[in-house]
Amino acid sequence: MASNNNANDKFTALPLEMLENIAEFLGLWDRLKLRAVFPKNQEEVVVKLIGDALKVVHVAPNQRSLESFEHIATCEFFRRHICRLVYVPSAICQDSPRNGPRDQSPGLVYNSLKAYRAAHPALSRSDAAKSFDILRRLLEEYDFDPSINLDTLETEKSEAHVRRRLKRGLQKLPNITNVSILIATQSEGLNASCYTNAKSFDRDQIARGRNSMFADRLTAQVSHDVWWSHWQAFIWVMLDALKVVTELKELTLGGSIIGRLTFDDRFSCSYEPRNFRQAVANLTHLTIGIADIPDNLLDDFDHERLTAMAMDATAVQELTIYLEGGDWGPDERRTRQESARVERAFLQVGDYPQLRVLRIDAPKIYQDIDAKLFEQFVFRHRHVLQQVYLRQVVLDDKQSEDNEQPYGEKWNKCTGRILRQTLPEMGAWMRELKKFEMKLSRHEETHHQVKCFICAEAQRLAEELDVPLQDGVWDFGMVVMRSKVKYDSEMRVGDQN
Repeated sequence: MASNNNANDKFTALPLEMLENIAEFLGLWDRLKLRAVFPKNQEEVVVKLIGDALKVVHVAPNQRSLESFEHIATCEFFRRHICRLVYVPSAICQDSPRNGPRDQSPGLVYNSLKAYRAAHPALSRSDAAKSFDILRRLLEEYDFDPSINLDTLETEKSEAHVRRRLKRGLQKLPNITNVSILIATQSEGLNASCYTNAKSFDRDQIARGRNSMFADRLTAQVSHDVWWSHWQAFIWVMLDALKVVTELKELTLGGSIIGRLTFDDRFSCSYEPRNFRQAVANLTHLTIGIADIPDNLLDDFDHERLTAMAMDATAVQELTIYLEGGDWGPDERRTRQESARVERAFLQVGDYPQLRVLRIDAPKIYQDIDAKLFEQFVFRHRHVLQQVYLRQVVLDDKQSEDNEQPYGEKWNKCTGRILRQTLPEMGAWMRELKKFEMKLSRHEETHHQVKCFICAEAQRLAEELDVPLQDGVWDFGMVVMRSKVKYDSEMRVGDQN
């Protein structure tokens, strides 16, 4: 009978391609165990078999996650390979007076599996048992206490505790260059919560050729139960901890339209602008996805910190901004956009000598931004900006005297003028421009229970400006690129003469 050592030797001697094929069928936890199978002189093989998940560590502001994060940071093997941190500022607790109560929660406290089954009659006995186990482990991980709400949980003392432990772990990870603050994980990685990583885990299993519909059904049930008591918490303490990340190059605050972070009344005091300035001085990539600031939270101090965010990242080369999305109608949207917005702060004061790429994305319904501020921003960066991508973004003349007109009339008069005149001008003076996209999707004229004037007028303007509809999308950036080509051609002719 062959010894275990001989079996190990035969396994570790397999060709790398065959080992990689085997690893594709293993979960992350099992791939990490390969460290105990391969000798130290084959560490590079282990790293390849574990994959990109080895480069990412997650941490959430709860006791178990913070302890695990600090433990991982003490391991030399992980320290050498971790280069990205994903901070998931989540808490599971009762309704918060600060955020306002949601609809009536179905409750998270089940005294027994019998009670859980009674609340979820659609689940079979075995499915209910597995789903109940996921829920219990999740609540244990997040220190759930039914007597504590968010205001009781997120205090100045607890914020200081989370901040201190984050710094302690980060100081031991010298190779981190990328930090993200996301409301849910988007990739496989170390120390990922069974809840926050559930959907990305299922996608990963599908990619590995496994049928994960069974697991997804159970985690989806838990996600539905927990949603009522799931809050963003301890969001901004990470900004203070960033000062110990000396090699930070990429920062993401809210990773997408559906992953936007929210401002709360602790934004004004949860980080020091001086520390943030020090942390982002060498950033090359910055992504911002933050919901609009509610009017009742606005004051000069908030504006100061919001503007500081835009002013401090002076070395940024790629800037991505995700806009707020809502269900309000056109006239409500115009009024709403007079409130403070992140993209307005960046367009107003941003000055980035190395900026190459600008992206501004909105949800499926259109969002407008101040055309004057956008034009001024682009003009400031005309000698360096190479790529501009606008998705579902309308350039609106918010400083026009026509600002009080109904939105439909204003669109045709002001926004139409911008498309006809301002865009061609941009093409003429953007020296390094290689690509400019301004994509608007075609919708039915009536959507979200209101008549959308933009939808009808966009089609008319597209016909006027000879912008074709491709896959349900108009790209008005063609107007800029045509102007750019014409200007460059005229310049070449002038040089020859």
